[in-house]
Amino acid sequence: MVRTGTPIYGQHFLIDNEVRNKILEEAKINSYDNVIEIGPGHQALTKKIIESCSNFFAIEIDKEISKKLQELYSFNSSVKILNEDARYFDPSLLDLEDFNYKLIGNLPYYSANFIVRNFLESSVRPKELIIMVQKEVAESMSAKVGKMKLLSVATQFYGDVFKLFDVYPESFSPPPKVISSVVKIKVRENFLYNVDSSNDFFKFVKSGFNSPRKKISNSLSFGLSVPKEQIIELLKNTNVDPDSRPSLLTINDWIDLYERNKKTF
Repeated sequence: MVRTGTPIYGQHFLIDNEVRNKILEEAKINSYDNVIEIGPGHQALTKKIIESCSNFFAIEIDKEISKKLQELYSFNSSVKILNEDARYFDPSLLDLEDFNYKLIGNLPYYSANFIVRNFLESSVRPKELIIMVQKEVAESMSAKVGKMKLLSVATQFYGDVFKLFDVYPESFSPPPKVISSVVKIKVRENFLYNVDSSNDFFKFVKSGFNSPRKKISNSLSFGLSVPKEQIIELLKNTNVDPDSRPSLLTINDWIDLYERNKKTF
């Protein structure tokens, strides 16, 4: 087992075999699967994944852990250990095609959102993500209309999100101060939603969530620096009530407003 000193990247290493087995059961890895694991750490999941999959890639930011894993698996040509930051790593650099691998990992709390979005927006997307994140983040990712946040829109735009189960602090070393949750994201091979620029679209949605407790007319007015009267005009002939909160809008509502906004301002 790979062991290092004090974690320096906010890692909380999984030590609970029951939780490990539940994650692997949800992942349903078979001998044809290619797998990327984010943050293998002390190999709570790694060994079992390697035993089950076709090709395995680990992305580990910790140089010491990465080096020891590279030495440990140097004999195995189907295993590649990469000392990289998953927030910025481009999966197209690997010998993988779009939608032909699974992404698994116990993601650092501070960077989970960035990592997920990096892979979902890549030209080489995973077909499925089974990830552990902070419970609050998991609930935002999987939120329904009425509790939607920016992260809900940004995740569900690309796939269907399922919060599977909670994981408590005693399952980790060192134990975190918060509860974690395991989430499954089933990525859509064909895009359900189409926009000309996902970056511009998410900037627009972000502007609408700048003041999430305000009415959508006020929130968009503030976020876009546009007079409220013009926003109310923009909302005419849409399904969106100017007095609605941003959390009540569907992804289709946001796309409709984004398209109208481009034509208006």
